[in-house]
Amino acid sequence: MKEITVSSTQNLQNEIKYSGEAASLIGDEPVEAGGDGAGPDPYTLLLSALGTCTSITLKLYARQKG
Repeated sequence: MKEITVSSTQNLQNEIKYSGEAASLIGDEPVEAGGDGAGPDPYTLLLSALGTCTSITLKLYARQKG
């Protein structure tokens, strides 16, 4: 499992880094909630992760079953 590091940067922004990868993500709140709107809010990130996990799981299961 990859190591995840979350660092608070400016205002409500957080940089999300994961080991072994050069890329990173920015999590933020929308402007109307006091953030800068620089990235998805935590709720959106969570729903995206769950949706991605479900989609990949179903695709792998379908492949296995032919």
